[in-house]
Amino acid sequence: MKIRVSDIPAAGLKINDSIPLESINERMSNGRGQDIKFVSAPKVELLAEKTASGAQVSGHVRSRVSQECARCCERIERDLDIPIDLQLAARAAPGEEREDAEFVSDDESAGDIGVVFFDGDHVDLEDVLNESLILGLSLYWSPTCDNQGRCTLCFKHRDQFGKSSGAKPGTSLGALLKKVGVN
Repeated sequence: MKIRVSDIPAAGLKINDSIPLESINERMSNGRGQDIKFVSAPKVELLAEKTASGAQVSGHVRSRVSQECARCCERIERDLDIPIDLQLAARAAPGEEREDAEFVSDDESAGDIGVVFFDGDHVDLEDVLNESLILGLSLYWSPTCDNQGRCTLCFKHRDQFGKSSGAKPGTSLGALLKKVGVN
């Protein structure tokens, strides 16, 4: 998914594309100790707007993933919506001195979060978007619970042993300790 920065119009460039499902799942399989699989190709909806040093890219990447719930250990499919907010910045050529503060050198580019540095005029966003999707995942994801402590997806699990804990929402630790006889 390459864009040419010089071709971005003044009104901005809308990017509606998808990331191949095979490439993101291949990248996920390189990690250890995880079983998360993407079940639909990530859909990209971005707007690139030209800036003095490159472009500002914002929007969303949406997909569907399958993974085990940390609460019940059942495989669950869920939607994933990752907001994207990136600054694309031109990198100064090696040995090139620029007075424009918008251009950066390799020394300045290390560790800048949310900034994608590029050489030339083309930027490939696929790797950055893949990273954003992967970083948006949680290995220990579990659905939220309702006010009775049940899973909001399956409504059958109350705690790790499948029964109610006896605690009411809003019960304090002090009240629970007093109930069991600890003063």
